[in-house]
Amino acid sequence: MTTDPGPASPAPRLRALPVYEATGARFTDPNGPVAGVTSILSGSKDTRGIDLWRESVGEARADEIRDFAAWRGTRLHNNVERFLNTGQAPPFHFVDDAYWKSIRPFLSLVDTTLLQEGMLWHPDGFAGTCDKQPNKSKLYDYTLQVAAYVAAANHVYAKQGLLIEQAAIACSVRAQRASITWLDAKALKQLYRHFLARLQRHTHARRQRRRN
Repeated sequence: MTTDPGPASPAPRLRALPVYEATGARFTDPNGPVAGVTSILSGSKDTRGIDLWRESVGEARADEIRDFAAWRGTRLHNNVERFLNTGQAPPFHFVDDAYWKSIRPFLSLVDTTLLQEGMLWHPDGFAGTCDKQPNKSKLYDYTLQVAAYVAAANHVYAKQGLLIEQAAIACSVRAQRASITWLDAKALKQLYRHFLARLQRHTHARRQRRRN
């Protein structure tokens, strides 16, 4: 999680946000096990387009493309994380270089890194790990994910005075500047309502599977 640069530095209580970790393989908030944000979105999305694409290229080729994209995304994930923690750019790698050059200008906008790899939760019944997302997904799902994490972060760290009212989604694009999508407070509020609808759909689907 990052903050948009501003004239004032974060208050001392924000510079040292406690980092919470998930317990075991499941997310658990103070009231017990809850669904993860990624699971909610992946378990409630329309996969017809992906299914058609897999049929068109064949299962083996689709798996190959998926696995390579995930590997490449993980490398970029690690490079961004290392840079935010240490300020060190990654060594040259023929796979990474074009994507690193794409995302690097956006990282210059990050004034202070407040939280990485931290678990967030919300009393509406979900949790997740605040992190960079290396996997391929539709931008709309990214916006829902960000809205959910913003709501959860504002809940978990309310006592520290955290109030996020703007968010950005940066998508690295080979040989181009990163594609940046900015979300203001109004958009985040609306997208959070959409996320809650997906949470309801996910919960309903799980109940149906248990009955069957």
